[in-house]
Amino acid sequence: MRSKALLSIVFAGGLLNSQLPALSENKIKSMEPVLESESKSTDSVIQQIANNASLTPERKAFYLLLIASRYLNGDSETTVDAQFKSAATETTDVRNLYRRQNFRERSLVSFADRVSEDRSTNMPSISHETFILADTAIHKALTQLHEVAEPFAKLNMYFIASRLFQKMGKPDETHKCNEILEKTFKTYEKSSTAYEDQVRAASSVLNSMANCVISVHTADSAQRVPQTQIKATTQEEFDASQKLKLRALAMVDRLDPSNHVRRKTHRDLTLWYLQLGKDELAEKEKLVLFELVGIHDDSILYPQSLGCGQIVWWKIASSVGMLCGMG
Repeated sequence: MRSKALLSIVFAGGLLNSQLPALSENKIKSMEPVLESESKSTDSVIQQIANNASLTPERKAFYLLLIASRYLNGDSETTVDAQFKSAATETTDVRNLYRRQNFRERSLVSFADRVSEDRSTNMPSISHETFILADTAIHKALTQLHEVAEPFAKLNMYFIASRLFQKMGKPDETHKCNEILEKTFKTYEKSSTAYEDQVRAASSVLNSMANCVISVHTADSAQRVPQTQIKATTQEEFDASQKLKLRALAMVDRLDPSNHVRRKTHRDLTLWYLQLGKDELAEKEKLVLFELVGIHDDSILYPQSLGCGQIVWWKIASSVGMLCGMG
């Protein structure tokens, strides 16, 4: 039986076409680590996952990056093997359990958020062998990403890989991942036919990059949580983070005014400004959102409760509601 821990990280496949630049075989090889003994990883959970034909390339890459992050957080090989044994030996296609796109995307964004918030300059004390295992897992994940076409998964995982490499003190590998991201962003920005899935993917990663500079979370539930205390930031940090957010905003503003991604990006930026005490900028951004939605009410800054744990966006409380158990 698969553990709950593994079930919680499985997400759907469903690959789409995209204009993402592909890594050449030579570039992939140039990013592979040089191991002291290749035989050490032959029977490891890393190699088993990489060889598991029951897993899509996207899911393999996701598992492998999770494994690398566990190692870099100080988990032992025994612990990691136990955590990912089910994935390594998985023979049943469980994608239908998590076929919803929003579940898969939330899993990726949650992972991206965790690595973006990790600003530690020193890793936990780990052995050289553990370091090599983490390095191997990331490189094998990158090899899998070469086969992934769906942009949201691909871009988010390149971002995650770049952050893990940065934590490991590997600037060359970090640069290569960031170079791929930047090339993709520019492709989408120049294209007159960038699709919603591409814009959503790029804006997600750009906002994660902004989160690396200033970490601010906005509520996506009907319950309005108190504003969290944000550590003091410099003007330079604010400018750098805002620049990334505005770059994402410029992309999503090419979408239809009724598009949820476009509306929510403006909403999130409004709350971001408020959290940082930039009230004047927040007010301007809020008015843009009001025009997009057609409702001039602060209630739409938060999703409204439908009851039974359901929420709806861009409505005011008096216009929604349902009775649980009434079908």
